[in-house]
Amino acid sequence: MDPSADDDASRVSMLIIDDHPLVREGLGRVLAAAEDLRVVAEAESIEAALDLTVDHVDVVTLDLALPGIGGLEGMGMIRSRWPAAKVLILTVHPEATHAPACAQHGADGFVSKSATPSEIRNAILTVAKGGRHFSNAVLAASAERPTRVMLSPREAEVLRRLAAGQRITDVATAMGVSVKTASTHKMRLQRKLGANNTAQIVVMARNIGLIS
Repeated sequence: MDPSADDDASRVSMLIIDDHPLVREGLGRVLAAAEDLRVVAEAESIEAALDLTVDHVDVVTLDLALPGIGGLEGMGMIRSRWPAAKVLILTVHPEATHAPACAQHGADGFVSKSATPSEIRNAILTVAKGGRHFSNAVLAASAERPTRVMLSPREAEVLRRLAAGQRITDVATAMGVSVKTASTHKMRLQRKLGANNTAQIVVMARNIGLIS
């Protein structure tokens, strides 16, 4: 038996998604120097990441500003591809203005690219162990969401179809109603869930068990 295989299995496996080669290279060196972390793949975009053949990833470091599909929009795709993976946002954007939306979208943590190597490593290990790496203010804000929501049958159907990736025009056609009516149901979902867009509707609905 190869001893190195056991050693790799005990280390947190990392996927780096960032469109800047220098960032990927620099972060890769930082993580390679940590005995408890290992980089298994890198990608410059969400689309490139989804094309990878890597079967298992423990933590994904994800930039927000990416070509094509953005970090927030692509977070659900990453989770579908690697359901057990934790997502750590690694960005130049300030936490105060961007972290709350990341938390609402289901990110496990948020860390600045200006953080020290030890801070980045600690953030990775925190989320890898099931914790969340946000400031107390962000955690408090993300916790202020409804825990019990009653939906009408029509609202529940719209929710299921949105979660399946259907556009509101497709939802209206499938339900045999006008786009205006379908949009009204969607607006009611946003109000009940405290969401700002379709992605947040789906994330928050999953968080409180309305959909699986």
